Amino acid sequence: MRLIGYWLASLKDLRFCHPQEVVGELAPEVRKRLADYLDAGDCWTYFMGTSWCRFQCGIPNEAMGSEELTDGQWVWPAGLSHYVRVHNITLPDEFIAHVLTHDPPRGRRRCWVELLNSEVRPVARTIAERPSLDFWIAWCARQRSPEQWERLRRAQAEAAAEEEKRTAQQLARQVAQLVAERGLSDQRCFWMGCTEKALAGMRICAKHNITGRRDSLK
Repeated sequence: MRLIGYWLASLKDLRFCHPQEVVGELAPEVRKRLADYLDAGDCWTYFMGTSWCRFQCGIPNEAMGSEELTDGQWVWPAGLSHYVRVHNITLPDEFIAHVLTHDPPRGRRRCWVELLNSEVRPVARTIAERPSLDFWIAWCARQRSPEQWERLRRAQAEAAAEEEKRTAQQLARQVAQLVAERGLSDQRCFWMGCTEKALAGMRICAKHNITGRRDSLK
């Protein structure tokens, strides 16, 4: 099964495109049939939280849904019809051709896979395999212009650098606080390659006391 209809949500993951990148022309009757078909899907999975419109048009999050729907061959978020009907996005030609040659699903007869608190119910465990995103990721990549891709990669690098800077500043504050509380010994930190003084009564410095504890929790 192919999963479609997911959008860029974070600069940490550039696999998907913005819906604004795929606005395009469709014949009115095709657009209506496509949106109606999407609305008619059976429930495949439902989640604890709702989606939101990436165009920020003011539609309530609840109206965007908290489900994934399916026709047995394709899977999509419940809010995908909103993007088609209201914001004039296009979808892959393969999916549109499928819609135009098949009757719509009967509509939410059951939820094929139920997710409650991230646990799959035992009755649904045999069909709990996640549909593939490979087709959608490849399609998104083809819709993105080289200029947009470069802007996103540049923004991603800038965000990563800013996050690294914030992390270093936070660590420096924690180190200073720990040194003020514990004091320093005359011995060098036991950590390989470290030249800092160890904390009083310990064999490692404040920095490795903090980062070592973090590593042990991973």
